[in-house]
Amino acid sequence: MTDAEKILPVILGTDENSYTIARSYHAAFGKKCVVCGAGVLLPFYRTSIAHLHTDPRFSSDPDVFCALLNSVYAKYRDEIDEVMIFGPTEEYLELLYSCLENLDFTPLLPYPDPKLGPALADKNYFYSRMEECGVAVPKTGVATAENYCRAVPEEGALFLKAANYGEFNRFDFPGKHKGFFAADPNEARAYLGSVFRSGFTGEMLVQTYIAGTNEQEYSVNGYRSRRTQQCTFVQARSVLTDKRPMWVGNHLLLTDTDRSDLFGMCTRALEKLGYYGFFNFDFKVDAHTDRPYMLELNTRLGRSFHYANLNGVNFIEQAVRDFAGADLPEIKRRPFNWITADRASVEKLLDGENLAHFRAEERYRNTGNALDYAADSDALRRARITAHRKKLGSELAQMVRG
Repeated sequence: MTDAEKILPVILGTDENSYTIARSYHAAFGKKCVVCGAGVLLPFYRTSIAHLHTDPRFSSDPDVFCALLNSVYAKYRDEIDEVMIFGPTEEYLELLYSCLENLDFTPLLPYPDPKLGPALADKNYFYSRMEECGVAVPKTGVATAENYCRAVPEEGALFLKAANYGEFNRFDFPGKHKGFFAADPNEARAYLGSVFRSGFTGEMLVQTYIAGTNEQEYSVNGYRSRRTQQCTFVQARSVLTDKRPMWVGNHLLLTDTDRSDLFGMCTRALEKLGYYGFFNFDFKVDAHTDRPYMLELNTRLGRSFHYANLNGVNFIEQAVRDFAGADLPEIKRRPFNWITADRASVEKLLDGENLAHFRAEERYRNTGNALDYAADSDALRRARITAHRKKLGSELAQMVRG
């Protein structure tokens, strides 16, 4: 059995998701983690909760990636028993999986195995597996550069997205969206035409649109232990979502909720896949039938997973203690508001029942964002974070007015 304190956490990247992991570790153990990246992004500016190691080619050159990780291991090897690596994105996890044989150590990985993880990054594969598992997903077709006109159904609203977002994101064209809502088949064909004229040669998924607004969308983050087979879930409901083209679907306000049917669908999917480690499922509940549909599985914790900490669950602590063979702390759930912009800006975007729900005393007191961490209190850092969040609030207000 490994002492949890003797496991060195190494986090890939310096974005907000990476910072949420670092904050979670620091909150649980009171210690700094190691962060490796191509540069220092805003979340880690003048941070006091992490040791930073950077190289401009870290995320793009596998040799540099391995060399930096091996140098970190050499620096700390006499002080530790194990290294646990945390990846915030599928791109980093794919790079890590491909480089495992070139590392001077065997890392602990709280993620699915190197075959299943990359396979699930292909959304087309994911949807076919969920259909096999008997988990409800939107009716999905595949469009290519050769067949996209024929691949679009003859009627109904549709939602379009790339089967592999990493590949899709390398191409630019007018009107590009992370995910695109098409009110009718003609609009879908026009958008797909723009996609494939950009030079993109991958697959686009053409899905039946699930009726309802973003308020029918739910997020479930969690961790499944290979050692005990147990799952821990935290669920949130979307109240506000981003509508800017390349941020479409990203959450702006998530709040506590508890639909047991979603947990049942997650459990079925994980067990049928033989999946262990961190996960993030996205759902939408049909506004007419109240039937939930599974939209996505991210093979990592979601970018908004700090809502789990607000709810009373520290997934990073769970993974470290699980791999150490230690007991997990008791969970005490709390209502929460997870926000991206500053509280005042978010509040101005709400009205009616949503505003009353947001302002409910216990929930309002437990409103937060991962970047606002009292233990990381450098004055210049706090000023830049505050300015960033106010700027985001102004952009969102303009988005709503527009």
